[in-house]
Amino acid sequence: PKGPYTDQLVAYSVLSPQSNVHYVRLLTTYNPPGFDPFENTNSHQITNATVSIFDGTNTLVLRDTTVPRTDTGRYSDSIRAFVASPLQPVRGRAYTLTITSPTFGTLTGSTVVPGVGVIELDQETRIVLLNPLMYRRDMIIYGAPWASGVGYVIRLYLEYEVFSTDTVVKREEVPLQISNYQGCASYDSEYPALQRRSISFGWEFLILSNLNYRRTIIKVKKLNEGKTVNFRRAVIIMSQADQHLYNYYSLVNGFQDEFSIRVDLPNYTNIQGGLGLFGSFASDSLFYSLQTGFPGLDCSE
Repeated sequence: PKGPYTDQLVAYSVLSPQSNVHYVRLLTTYNPPGFDPFENTNSHQITNATVSIFDGTNTLVLRDTTVPRTDTGRYSDSIRAFVASPLQPVRGRAYTLTITSPTFGTLTGSTVVPGVGVIELDQETRIVLLNPLMYRRDMIIYGAPWASGVGYVIRLYLEYEVFSTDTVVKREEVPLQISNYQGCASYDSEYPALQRRSISFGWEFLILSNLNYRRTIIKVKKLNEGKTVNFRRAVIIMSQADQHLYNYYSLVNGFQDEFSIRVDLPNYTNIQGGLGLFGSFASDSLFYSLQTGFPGLDCSE
């Protein structure tokens, strides 16, 4: 069903301390000629606005830029955006986005960049990371998000180097679930996803299977068969999303029911005077040295 329609400005931007370059994209909503929104092939980008970000002390006016579009299956033009560079967001600080458009007026949005979190490993998990073949206990990774944080995800990566003509350093994530196992290098993986913290303060945790950890090691060795592989360290990363990014992500990904038709698909926006998202995320890391080739772990294990 199609109801009443009015043009609205849509703004998208996500800040992170992991980068000093940030983009703001401005578009308008559109009313397709029929009932299929994919009939629309006009990107409806807005380029005649003034965009600024205020950090509580200073105001940075963004400049317009053009970014090549990697997927031209639906839209053939380049991506038009506004860029803030250099902008290094500070953790725990509030930022306000202001957009002034000659057509849509003034729009605003705000976000607080998540503060520093804490990651911990208990002694038994440290032992398992070093020798999962002998100590077959599952691993528990503890994370304490920032007190005002909402969404978080904890991931474990194996960082390794492959010695050949050139030494290459790579990472392989340890999956949360493994299914459709067809061999030591052929299976389907499911990884930890962004979730809401269970309590307003204190420790959250992630349990990873010892078997999945061993299979990750074996997969790396199998894919680099005939080469020398040295596992350098375990890398644990906890990413935190602010309230707006988490709410937006949850609604976009929360109604994937292929057997129902929803006419009340919810929408989330924190853009006052329009639609879209102005959010932020930040990550904390913990490194645990391995320096081993994990002898004894191979496809026959």
